[in-house]
Amino acid sequence: MTEDYREFSRVSVNIEATIKTDATAIETKHTRDLSMNGIFVLCDEKLPLDSECEVSLILRGEAELLQVDIAARVQRATEEGLGLEFVELGLESYRHLQNLILYNSQDAHRAEEEISAHLGLKKSKNSA
Repeated sequence: MTEDYREFSRVSVNIEATIKTDATAIETKHTRDLSMNGIFVLCDEKLPLDSECEVSLILRGEAELLQVDIAARVQRATEEGLGLEFVELGLESYRHLQNLILYNSQDAHRAEEEISAHLGLKKSKNSA
């Protein structure tokens, strides 16, 4: 069995997302592997590694639309899509992201412990 090196658990989500750079905007209705650190977006378009971008996650409720905006960086590009690392987000977006992960997690208790052990998106010096 291999050891999981990730700081945060991933959850499987399929939501709409828009990735914006200074030069382009990529829209997709398919995502997967969301964590407090990033998301994998299924798309045909490619961006260079380390490209800075803004990803907007579109959450559609019965009565309203919620958009979570996050500054990100392209960490991985494959034939399937782009792996984005989150680098900065506001407090309200952080809360929405946290709730989305807890709601979709198979082990919400573990996910909550991981989030509590970190300050923002950076690991707390007090956590093991």
